Amino acid sequence: MKTMYFKSAQVAQTYLRSNPEEDFGFDYDLYDTTDVIGKRVYFDAGLVSINKMIEKLQEMKQAGANYASIDWHCDHQEYDIYGIQYDKASDEEVEEHKANIEKRKEAKKNSEIAELEKKLASLKNN
Repeated sequence: MKTMYFKSAQVAQTYLRSNPEEDFGFDYDLYDTTDVIGKRVYFDAGLVSINKMIEKLQEMKQAGANYASIDWHCDHQEYDIYGIQYDKASDEEVEEHKANIEKRKEAKKNSEIAELEKKLASLKNN
C-alpha cells in the first residue's frame, strides 16, 4: 500500500456566537423571554447567520485557509471556527518529512545506546 501525504497548518481561528434573537434586537433589559411561532426545529448545534458565517470564512480564506473546521461548543453556545491551509505535499516535502523521521529515529537510538553504555559501565565498576 502506498501513502498519500498532505500538509496542514492552522492559519486562523475565531468563533461565532449563536444568538439569533439578538440579531433581531432581543435585549434582556427589555424582554423576559422569547417564543417561536410555527414549527420548532431542533438541532444539536445553535443557529447562526449565514451572512456572518460567510464573512468569517471569507476572512479565513483571505488569511490563506482553503479548508475550515467548524465545531459546536455547547458550553458557550458558539461555533469554534478554524481556518486550515490543507494541500497535497510535494515530493520534496515528503522526502524531507521521511528524512526527519529517520533522523529522529537515529537520534533516539543513539541516546538509548549511550544510556545503556553508561549503565553497563556503572555495573562493571560496582
